[in-house]
Amino acid sequence: MATLNESLAAYYAIERQKAHEITEQARQLQQAIVAQLCSLQAKELTFIKRQQQALEAVRSHLALDARSLLQTAEFIAFVQDLRNWRSTVKPDTAGLIQVAPNVAEWQLHQLSTSIRLTQIEALKEDDVDEAVGAYTSYQLAMILEVGDWQQALCIPTAIVDCDPLHYQDVNNGWSRWQAIFDCLYPMTPPIPFVMGDSAVSSPERLILTQELSYLIAYTGELFTLSRFAARLGLLQNLIGH
Repeated sequence: MATLNESLAAYYAIERQKAHEITEQARQLQQAIVAQLCSLQAKELTFIKRQQQALEAVRSHLALDARSLLQTAEFIAFVQDLRNWRSTVKPDTAGLIQVAPNVAEWQLHQLSTSIRLTQIEALKEDDVDEAVGAYTSYQLAMILEVGDWQQALCIPTAIVDCDPLHYQDVNNGWSRWQAIFDCLYPMTPPIPFVMGDSAVSSPERLILTQELSYLIAYTGELFTLSRFAARLGLLQNLIGH
């Protein structure tokens, strides 16, 4: 039988070998993961730049009259997806939405003034909350113009705290639509919708605001480009340490 000293020596030799090999493999794995995350971030950045270039032409159309979106297949599909999601997940809200199912029949088409969306810009803000600690919020800012009237809007898109597993995506189309409608409808004075030579009635204003909320919500989806990169950056920071 081996002596106690020999047994302890054998044990610690194995311990040292384990620590050396596992630590080295873990270091190599860490480096590989960080390198892959960097590669993914760089690749996403390339796509984002291409998307931004493509969106420049869209900006011009929105600045002239955002109602041009009403005729696009992508916007019509967006509206239908939200209607389907709401009827499945929030059926109790169906009676609250008075927008026509067919976008071609929307009252926005009948407005005498254009609807312009300008100065669209992605924003990022770092803050601290007593409940969750440090976090970063992402928004999309824009200016809504109806005739001579204008209003600055800020649409929330995501909230990220120090743990990437707690990433909260608030880019859900319905949530965004609801937040926009809740902002626009109570405004005083109200948005100056005009049909012909007359201001619209209260029921018409409700429908027009709901339709407009779809339009702005879709714009928010178009211009929200880099949510995935935020999580990659947090994961990279955690793994890098």
